[in-house]
Amino acid sequence: MATLGTIRLAVTGWLLALAVLMATTSPAASYPTKPVTLIVPFKAGSAPDTTFRVLAELVEKDLGQKVVVLNRPGPGGTIGVSEVLQAAPDGHTIGMAGTGVVLLQPLMQDIPYKGPDDMTLIAYTNAAPTALAVNASSPWRTLDELLAEARKRPGQLSVGLGGGLHTVLHVELALLEKHAGVKFNAVPFDAGAQLPALLGGSIDAAIGQTVLLSPHLKAAKVQALAQVGARRARGWDVVPTLKDLGYDVTVIPYEFVIAPKGTPKPVVEKLATAFRKATESAAFREYGDKRGLEIGHLGPTELAERLRADARVYRQVAEELGWVKKK
Repeated sequence: MATLGTIRLAVTGWLLALAVLMATTSPAASYPTKPVTLIVPFKAGSAPDTTFRVLAELVEKDLGQKVVVLNRPGPGGTIGVSEVLQAAPDGHTIGMAGTGVVLLQPLMQDIPYKGPDDMTLIAYTNAAPTALAVNASSPWRTLDELLAEARKRPGQLSVGLGGGLHTVLHVELALLEKHAGVKFNAVPFDAGAQLPALLGGSIDAAIGQTVLLSPHLKAAKVQALAQVGARRARGWDVVPTLKDLGYDVTVIPYEFVIAPKGTPKPVVEKLATAFRKATESAAFREYGDKRGLEIGHLGPTELAERLRADARVYRQVAEELGWVKKK
């Protein structure tokens, strides 16, 4: 006859076995069980699309499942991000997002999310340094010369902004105007289209990604007056930052990975680890060097802290400019 002690041992062993079985067969433990869809809220062939296709190939090696990139372009990236957040929170639908679509767009329009608290943050992947440039044939060789002309003719000098108005590039220009006491005429373009306009002489200046400006800079077709960001981009050592010149403007666009709110923590951790390995890989570092990107990694907690800090900056600028929608 079994003793009470042996019965207790048997029950304890059974419970432990059951716990192990439940842990190993739970959705989080077996994730991913099928291909993962990575939604990019911009058109195919755009800079974010190209970057995240590279990341998708690297991440799927670690996840053991195919990562399929799906483009969902739309106003400010909101359509694609909204689709991600309305998906099942199981980690099989994730997305690329950026500062503008997460921090600015909810201030200006009614969309299914209001900010980073309405999503699961996975990982920061990269930033895209930007710079203010003029046509090489323009009369302005330094930022001070351009600003002096802007003070003489308030609102008349045109500055092209890739991606349109109410974007991070627009915030950069607005902050420069605030700190320098000038007013420009902000002219919206599709992403990257401001540079042909600058080369063609139809605008006075432009703010664009350093990776897009670099070929024209090397060909002596444009003159870079200042970089935006806390430090100088790779290969741009001779071009001062706005901060170097006394203007405290350091915000630049950066990109990260999101998932629907409620995604299980083990799934989040697995995705965060996979993207960390991808961004730290030699392949992605080489890609970033060629594209002039600032490659890095922040996990969910660190990314949330950075977004909260930047949200205060963007909201203040948006309120001062009257961008915030009326309730």
